This record gives sequence, structure tokens and C-alpha cells, in this order.
Amino acid sequence: MCESILTSNSPPAPIGGAPEGRGAFRSGKYFRTFQYALFLLRVQAFLEAGLLENRRDMGEVSVMPELAEAEYYRKQWSVSEGRRVERVQLHEEKRVFRGTDTEALARGLSGARLARSGTCGKLIYFVFGERHWLGVHLGMTGKLFQERRGFHRHAHDHLVLRMEEGPDLVFSDPRLFGRVRYAEGESVPDWISGLPPEILSSEFTEEKLNRFLDRRSKSPIKAVLLMQERFPGIGNWMADEVLWRSRIRPEVAAGGIGPRKRVELYDTLKEVCSDALRVIGTDWSDPPGRAPRVVKILRWFPCRRA
Repeated sequence: MCESILTSNSPPAPIGGAPEGRGAFRSGKYFRTFQYALFLLRVQAFLEAGLLENRRDMGEVSVMPELAEAEYYRKQWSVSEGRRVERVQLHEEKRVFRGTDTEALARGLSGARLARSGTCGKLIYFVFGERHWLGVHLGMTGKLFQERRGFHRHAHDHLVLRMEEGPDLVFSDPRLFGRVRYAEGESVPDWISGLPPEILSSEFTEEKLNRFLDRRSKSPIKAVLLMQERFPGIGNWMADEVLWRSRIRPEVAAGGIGPRKRVELYDTLKEVCSDALRVIGTDWSDPPGRAPRVVKILRWFPCRRA
């Protein structure tokens, strides 16, 4: 019976050699996994004690968003597609709007219908009408959700779309690490078109992966996988899962990975991204990385080992 990355007692032998001694353990993957498990147990304890009561409170638990989490939060607003924005409320002085014309944003979205939405790596975007583009980076504590129509806006609700019918749409970010972008026009904004190809797209090829690994040949493969200019949407836990399934140690230099392992790495990247999107919570209560149940976080990936 096999186990997932965070619960296995008998991991396969990875390339790059085996760690030795207590010091290797404290600096290695298993010690970091142990620390992360303790963090999750603390989150569960807070929830059981009633200290984290809802999605607003969960925003205080800082976890960088990844591919699957961006898709989860996109769904929070996408159910309002076809509905019209009555008015826009925002905190134009907050740094989440850095570089954004907030007056144009409020003017452009008011009266427009939410037409469609999508994600590009960690970027979530929404199209209103035919020419109004809204982009959201969650940062560490940002989140998108719905509130009852006419609700009282909280201090950290930096963007609220008051809808003509149905619930209002909210972007909240207590620590202001997120970002809101706006563009007007029929063509796709450069902050979307300039992003690298999605890992699950046909444009992400083995050739491009190999070229990038060669350019970063001296860098640890874990650090390389976190580089958003080639692996959009990949974060810590997804990179760990990719390396675990590929049997590659995180500290191995990218240039030291042979041709056969590179093929396996390419296939595993697509597999993990596909699994991540497939198992997102359908009840909108347990996004990956912020789920209130520790067991669900530790074992949300399907195991592929026997």
C-alpha cells in the first residue's frame, strides 16, 4: 500500500544520494515536511477552538497561492457570469492597486456584465462586457469570495463589486501582498499575453523544459521549478509533489538530471497540475493549502505507487 509525499514511511531512493545523520535530516525534505505538518496541526487547533471561524479569518494563515488555488478562487466569482455590476467600491490608496488607474476601473466595470473568466498560472482574470479586463494576484492572504447583497464592507475588502442581482463579489487582502490590475480594449492585455505558456498547454514542450534546465544547470531543481517565468502556478507543495513522484531530490542541480529523468519530470509536471485542478474542493470550503482539515491537506493527491 503506497502513501503520499507527506505520509510515506518508506520513500523510494531518489537520485542525488541519500541524506546521512541528524544534520541532514534537519536540513532536508523530511524535516521541512515535519515543520509543515506541525503548522497544519496548529491551524486545525485554531479551527477547533473557534479562533478561525470563516474564510475571512483563514486569510490570516499565509500560504502563497498556486495553480489549483487560483482556479478555486476564480470559481468564487465565476458563478456570477452574466450578471451586471451595479457599482464599484474600492480603496484606491491601497498598494494592491499599484500601477492601476482605479478611476478607469470603477468607471469601466460599473454597468458591465461579467462575461467570462480564466487563470494563467497564479493570475486570475475576469472579462466584463467585451473590453474590460480585471486581473487579480492573490499574494499571501488575498482571496475572492461572495457576500450577501448589500453587506457591510470590512476594512480589508479592498475591491467590492455590488451586483444588480445575486451576491456581491469581494476581493479581500489583509496584508496587501496581492495586486489588482485593469485594462480596457478588445485585445488581451500584455499582463496576460506576456505570461509563459501554461504547463498543461501544448505550448509547454519537452524541448522548452530542457532548454530552461540547461540555462539553470547549476541551480537546485526545486528552486528552478519555482521560477514562474517557465513554470507558472507551481509553488512549494506542487514542486515537492512533482519531485517526489519523479524520485528526484530537491537539491540536485538541474543540469545533473539526465535525459530519461527529464522525460519523467516533464510527464509528472503535467500529471500533478492535472491532478491539482481535478481535486479542488467542489463545495467551495476547502481550497488546497487552506483546507481546515489536516488529513485532507496531507493526502489530497491520488497516490500512484504500489
